[in-house]
Amino acid sequence: MTQALAERLYPHETALGRVLYSGGEGGFSMRIIGIVDHLRGAITGRGSDDDSILIQYRVGAQNLGGLFLIRSQPGQLQRVLPLAAKALQKANPGHVTSKTTTVSAMRADAFQGA
Repeated sequence: MTQALAERLYPHETALGRVLYSGGEGGFSMRIIGIVDHLRGAITGRGSDDDSILIQYRVGAQNLGGLFLIRSQPGQLQRVLPLAAKALQKANPGHVTSKTTTVSAMRADAFQGA
């Protein structure tokens, strides 16, 4: 969840750990497990997506996967990346992690030969 939405939904309180409910028939609940400062609206074309929630969802029993971005203090990424992968595995037992990489490596791969 973005910080802006967290402040809007829970003014003067913490949103972390709270549960959001989607009402109506077939409704579901979502626990807030993280707050991000800001989202750029790269996909939607808007300047930002500050009132947003990031959701991992399944189709049937099939886990379609997801992408997680981890930001660290300068010089700490190599230390925290395996810790983050371990924490995600603990939160989602049975999930197969196909690749753990950095944005720098993804950028280098994308522009290789350009």
